[in-house]
Amino acid sequence: MTLESGVTLTNNGFTRTGHTFIGWATSAGGSVVYANGASYTHTIASNRTLYARWTVNSYSIVFHANGGSGTMANQQVNYNQTVTLNSNTFTRQGFRFDGWATSAGGAVVYTNGASYTHTIANNRNLYARWTQWQVGMVGPAGGIVFFDQGSYHNGWRYMEAWTADESGTSQWKRSLTSTPGTEQRIGAGYTNTYSAMTGTEHPAAAVVRSATHGGYNDWFLPSRNELNEIYLQRGVIGGFASADYWSSSNQSEPSAWYQNFANGNQYYQPKGQSFRVRAVRAF
Repeated sequence: MTLESGVTLTNNGFTRTGHTFIGWATSAGGSVVYANGASYTHTIASNRTLYARWTVNSYSIVFHANGGSGTMANQQVNYNQTVTLNSNTFTRQGFRFDGWATSAGGAVVYTNGASYTHTIANNRNLYARWTQWQVGMVGPAGGIVFFDQGSYHNGWRYMEAWTADESGTSQWKRSLTSTPGTEQRIGAGYTNTYSAMTGTEHPAAAVVRSATHGGYNDWFLPSRNELNEIYLQRGVIGGFASADYWSSSNQSEPSAWYQNFANGNQYYQPKGQSFRVRAVRAF
């Protein structure tokens, strides 16, 4: 074209994955001077080189509960940007969240809060993947699941035991007096610990009430029958000594139930005895 002549610029035919063309600049890093298909007047006595200018596209990471419940907002990310995935807020009763897959039935690709780089020129769908809790698995608080009652009842189905004893040994009660209201059945440990064995008069219960393992503060001293379930799963849970462990079940005015982890037998002893304590919780 000749000096001072005017033309309509040829429409852009270039493409760039994950980007949108926004116009032409007169240098590689310059600002846009001409829009796509703009009118152009040639005012220099030489060839004119124009450089395509691009803006990066923004996409959505769409989170799917995939059998769970709750909501999660989409997370915005630019093409080829690396972000930390939003932490999962979905829940599924009786299941552990394992991470995110790129299809509903796919394998976990991203763990919770993982680093993610957006490498597709489209929205990304991520699907929560779940595993049903089972005895022997690491529980929500980091303990080991040792009991499954088969269905949810009274707000819980599973129990987990912490992986180590509480520090030292503790008396069941400072005085040899009755503690009414405790039971021996599975499911009674929490009420025994928080309703019957209140105050500092019951050191073994006080120790587990103050436990915050895994960030949870609902640990309790197991009932007699819960303690036996722990004994049966002691090899899975780990960390036990061949020693005596208190339950939260009162036997009589001077005595309470305990279990010997060397032979598995349950006995009762005066409450002033100091035995080991293992914290458990239900979920």
